[in-house]
Amino acid sequence: MPTRSILLILAAAGAIAAEPVLSDLRLGIEARPTAFAFTWDDHGRGRGGDDAFAQAWALAVGWRGGRGRAGGAHQLAWGGDLLGVQESASLGTRRALLGRAALGWAWGLHDDWTAGAEALAAAGPARWTLDAGTTGAVPLDGWMVEGGARAWLRWRPGQRWSLAGEAGWLLGRDRLAGDQVAMTTARNGPLFALTLGWTLDPRPRPLDP
Repeated sequence: MPTRSILLILAAAGAIAAEPVLSDLRLGIEARPTAFAFTWDDHGRGRGGDDAFAQAWALAVGWRGGRGRAGGAHQLAWGGDLLGVQESASLGTRRALLGRAALGWAWGLHDDWTAGAEALAAAGPARWTLDAGTTGAVPLDGWMVEGGARAWLRWRPGQRWSLAGEAGWLLGRDRLAGDQVAMTTARNGPLFALTLGWTLDPRPRPLDP
């Protein structure tokens, strides 16, 4: 592509760019990685292998905000979420309540469209309820820890409501134990989310006098 054409495309993108307005309360549903590797220690007898969740979902409630130059198309974006996680496998069901922090960047493509990317870090308590035939169905308690990154595209059909699609990669390592039985899992894979947002203050930052 000729250099002149590239410059024209970049100029057009800059002309329609707008200041992103980020001050959102968010409610989202996430499809999480299903494959995992595990190490099982049952009263001193260990084994390991690979397995996969039949279902791995999370419901997220959170907030995202932005900070940048008034009138600028780029902002620092940050926020946090509270996640309720449910993952079902052949061994039983794992549930967790995670607190997650996010830090990234946002680009106002248009008045109604914003793109961005963010790094994620989360941790919280978890319980794996084993099926009845597994070591007497002893519940395993412990912590889930995970991190990752994702990109997102947000559309505002009105001043306050928005809808965002998100995709990224998640990895984690977790340990749960109970009654001399312990399980450690390692997981990584794709993460997809659909989020509904409500903007607390839809006004752009005021320009300095």
